Amino acid sequence: MALELTVRRASDDEADAVSRVIVAALRETNARDYAPDIIARVEQSFSPSAMLQFFRKRQVFVAIVGNQVVGTASLDGATVRSVFVDPAFQSGGIGRRLMAEVEEAAWADGVKILTVPSSVTAEPFYSKLGFRAVRDSFHGDERNHHHGAIPEVAVAGPACLAKLLSGWRQGLAALAVAVARALGQQCAHTTGKPIMPKLLYASSSPYSSKVRMAAAYAGITVDLVPVKTEDKPSELISANPLGKIPVLVLEDGRSIHDSRAITQHLNRLSKNALFPRNPDKRLEAEVLEALADGICDCALSMVYERRMRPDTMVYQPWLDRQWAKITTALDLLNANPPKLPKKLTAGQMALRAALGYLSLRFGGQWEKGRGRLTRWAARFDEKFPELKGCVPG
Repeated sequence: MALELTVRRASDDEADAVSRVIVAALRETNARDYAPDIIARVEQSFSPSAMLQFFRKRQVFVAIVGNQVVGTASLDGATVRSVFVDPAFQSGGIGRRLMAEVEEAAWADGVKILTVPSSVTAEPFYSKLGFRAVRDSFHGDERNHHHGAIPEVAVAGPACLAKLLSGWRQGLAALAVAVARALGQQCAHTTGKPIMPKLLYASSSPYSSKVRMAAAYAGITVDLVPVKTEDKPSELISANPLGKIPVLVLEDGRSIHDSRAITQHLNRLSKNALFPRNPDKRLEAEVLEALADGICDCALSMVYERRMRPDTMVYQPWLDRQWAKITTALDLLNANPPKLPKKLTAGQMALRAALGYLSLRFGGQWEKGRGRLTRWAARFDEKFPELKGCVPG
């Protein structure tokens, strides 16, 4: 039976246990990437007496399984430091739990951009958590990223890695990129790796629009790469064999396609910035997203029916059927438009994207008799002007 994992602030009487965990991780895990003399010097920075000093200067957290300390991480202002897990307990999600606790503490302290100095060993771990490498530093032949495992010793200078914390809007996302670029320009050696995931999209696509809104609203910076699906570009086909957009290509090369899969991924990264935690409210948001996407499916089917067939072969009963589905859904929404609170959901973003697409392709046809829905779209743009640029156009 699995033992319960607890993450909490460290107490002074745990200094010895925290030191043992760190030294064990250094000797077994980090030793794969660093020479013995470097490991020996780093160990000196994590003695029990040194840990007591850290307890007083930082927010130090411990992971407890049973009554045993099996991991630790700390927050030093806006910097994550000393993230280690006992080798016997690695690959069990303990590091992620520790980082989640650190990020919550940083968020509570008003930190907007979290940085972490990292060893080569820990680089993949931090990348999966959404941190972006900005620069490398070297000590002899040793490379260190500013992501978190060998931060205390003076053998490696900072190599910056940053993450924008959840809930911050597009303006702060731009700030994160500016900070990353500025830090990168201060350094003679850069990683040469992308610092953000890529979104393959089209400006007229309602599904792309929804994802762009979601990323901007959640404060997740993406590299926008416009594509033309009709050209079947190799970059798109290799990311999604269906040749459909949007596709989110992650830093490690994995791709996520279908806009709803992407919004769920962004929601996990942002710790529920896009969907409520309450099960009933979350279901409501997911159903609204599905309804809005369904409207777009019908509208896109009509567009392609006309675009791909000669006029003499366009099947009007098919168009009529799709339009009837659209108008039925619109009438339902017009009778009871979704609320527009301060905190949006992906469902509301999907609806705004759908209405934008209808205005683009069927302007003057869907609005008549649906004044509440058109006013809803206008209020959306007024309340969230930072998202207006993502509406299909």
